[in-house]
Amino acid sequence: MDRDGSSQEYKMHLPPTGLEHLRNELRYLRWHKFPSNSLPPYVRAEHLVELHLRKSKLEKLRTGVKDVGNLRRIDLSDSPYLTELLDLSMAKNLQCLRLAKCPSLTEVPSSLQYLDKLAEIYLEFSYNLRSFPMLYSQVLRKLTIWRCLDVTTCPTISQNMVRLELKRTLIKEVLQSVAGTLEYLYVNGCSKMTKFPQNLEDIVELNLRVTAIKEVPSSIQFLTRLRDLDMSGCAKLESFLEITVPIKSLGILDLSKTGIKELPLSIKDMVRLQYQYLHGTPIKELPLSIKDMVCLQHLTFHGTAIKALPELPSSLTLGFQRDFTNCFKLDQKPLVAAMHLKIQSGEEIPHGIIQMVLPGSEIQEWFGDKGIGSSLTIQLPSNCLQLKGIAFCLIFLLPPRTCLMKSMMLMIIYILITMLRVKTVSMMVMMKSS
Repeated sequence: MDRDGSSQEYKMHLPPTGLEHLRNELRYLRWHKFPSNSLPPYVRAEHLVELHLRKSKLEKLRTGVKDVGNLRRIDLSDSPYLTELLDLSMAKNLQCLRLAKCPSLTEVPSSLQYLDKLAEIYLEFSYNLRSFPMLYSQVLRKLTIWRCLDVTTCPTISQNMVRLELKRTLIKEVLQSVAGTLEYLYVNGCSKMTKFPQNLEDIVELNLRVTAIKEVPSSIQFLTRLRDLDMSGCAKLESFLEITVPIKSLGILDLSKTGIKELPLSIKDMVRLQYQYLHGTPIKELPLSIKDMVCLQHLTFHGTAIKALPELPSSLTLGFQRDFTNCFKLDQKPLVAAMHLKIQSGEEIPHGIIQMVLPGSEIQEWFGDKGIGSSLTIQLPSNCLQLKGIAFCLIFLLPPRTCLMKSMMLMIIYILITMLRVKTVSMMVMMKSS
């Protein structure tokens, strides 16, 4: 980097034999895109504390490296040719090992079991990993293994684990001996998992999305620290448990794209639930008790067969976005009428915006200026700078990409608020089927 802030690309040219020497006094080595397939022979690393060789061409980190007793961190992530690691049994101070995105790596050294200070291991997307050693370290806190389809059993690891991620593996269950101290468990995408994990007394976040789990056990009522439960995409989950004990900790419940057809009246006993996702389910109606969920701030049900909405809690005001995309059986009249009434009342709207997305092809009569095409000219009143708000309706022939639609809406809102200085924007989007 030059002094004026401009960047230059520097290239280091190594001899054909590769890197031949490293100083013995070296304490910290960070070399992204390390160009050689090995480190210099007989590197004495007694002072080396951290080794970072991301995106390297290393094939083996095995021979020649001696005296690694002070080594605390190793990061060889994104090294596509890495097949073998050195014997780490002497790296007694190693605390963190990162081997993410190393697709040629099939195993990690069994010597890891002798490292009693190793607290974190990251193996995301090293998808040819076939085996993992038993680890009884009392300090191991975090282990991540993603998309390793040859991993079929939960590793026998520390009983003091705090965070365990086994995403998109073929494990069938999580060992109860491991689960006891977990605070964060992610087994999303484990398509062979049919049983809800047990012995999760300390769990805070539990991600079970796209698993084969069929039911939620009553024991979750007693998980007093659970804040986030994600079971989205669990197609075999067709019902939710009847709640007999108030659940006071859960704030997020994602049941989207499950097979759930109805919710129990006792859902109101999730007394602090703020976010509930039900979109893409076969659910046809919401329980009347939902009005008592006074903490509920966000509720999704687009793509469902819901026909009508019951009374909702006051915390779910019209000031929040409502998406009824693909809710073809929904009676829209009371929703549109409530939106119109709110606009006409002149009352302050929370967050300054009403947004509603509905299936349909007609613009409501109470919208004054109408047109077809990509633009519309509107004659603004002379006192437009005193407007309290503005309402508009858009019709799309085909559903646009969600991110594109959101970006466009935000742009429109920004223009209206900044140029016209309005305080409230009311927006209705109609999605017309082709």
